Amino acid sequence: KQFGIEQKLCGMKICTDACILGAWTPTDNAQRILDIGTGTGLLSLMIAQRSEGTIEAVEIDPAAFQQASDNFSKSLWNNRLHLHHQSIQQYMEKNQGKSFDLIISNPPFYTNHQQTNDYKRNRAHHDDELPFEDLLRSMDLMLSQEGTASILLPPRQMDEFIKLAISFSFFPVQKLQISDNVQKPIIREVCLFKRQPSPIKIEELTIREENGEYAPNYKKLLKDYLLIF
Repeated sequence: KQFGIEQKLCGMKICTDACILGAWTPTDNAQRILDIGTGTGLLSLMIAQRSEGTIEAVEIDPAAFQQASDNFSKSLWNNRLHLHHQSIQQYMEKNQGKSFDLIISNPPFYTNHQQTNDYKRNRAHHDDELPFEDLLRSMDLMLSQEGTASILLPPRQMDEFIKLAISFSFFPVQKLQISDNVQKPIIREVCLFKRQPSPIKIEELTIREENGEYAPNYKKLLKDYLLIF
């Protein structure tokens, strides 16, 4: 409702899961925020709308970088949005002194999976250029001691990521389980990680009710962003 998104240049189009990630991730006291693999810039713009923080966004794909740059420049918060055309591996090597209160990412998650003929879509969905280990290394290097990392993945990949995260001394403290409706299985999970372990809190979010209407909690979560609400 406060910004627009163009996405024709991006392999990873806007999806419901990403909107939920951007709306649900807590931004309390986050002054320095890092968006890894920004794509269209959606997550950075959603976070900018409800925080006062400065946001660094990293995007490796040249077309997506151009798209995000255009979307940022037209927004109300362009002075707080800083876009970098490079991989997170390159970014963290050149910015080792930086520390962030919040890291947010909707990372690629297909491993050894048959790819399509669409190069941009493959790059957005397959983890060839951003394996979980590298994402966790960037978190380890750049997340402040009290900071939070917010990650979106399908359930099976989230289980794998959590096991690996614990080996890096990152612990899941809160999880949002997302399903299309009450009759459907969980399709995505958002998990918050911190350096300090604590009992994990689990929430559930259903996108639609049995009659096909949007569920009240989903509408409440996205009401400040989507025109349909």
